Amino acid sequence: VENMVKLLFLVASICRIISFGTIIAFAPKQSFQPIHPALIETGRYFYKPNRVSSSLTWMVSDQADDGPDVSIEYCTGCRWMLRSAWIAQELLTTFSNEIRSVTLVPSRPPSPGGSFVVSLG
Repeated sequence: VENMVKLLFLVASICRIISFGTIIAFAPKQSFQPIHPALIETGRYFYKPNRVSSSLTWMVSDQADDGPDVSIEYCTGCRWMLRSAWIAQELLTTFSNEIRSVTLVPSRPPSPGGSFVVSLG
């Protein structure tokens, strides 16, 4: 429990907390800026269809098998892949013995844009 509180404080220091629950949602401190103004009018979000993988999972090798899995879902249209990778790196560095895995999940249409969700479970 103490380590989970540390995890929440680490992520909360990076982002603004939106809601608590089994899924913890965070909003980046900067405001949502779409790639092009036309995307606002049409309601479409930009993403690159030729991604190498739909998700990327980093596994920590020297830790307990009963640790939690962390999932970071980020908006591809907002270009938050590097931010999610940075948060994954910080979590794996700080909680290397407590976390079993960190998964990066790109959020693409028809999902709503501007989302950045960190799930623990």
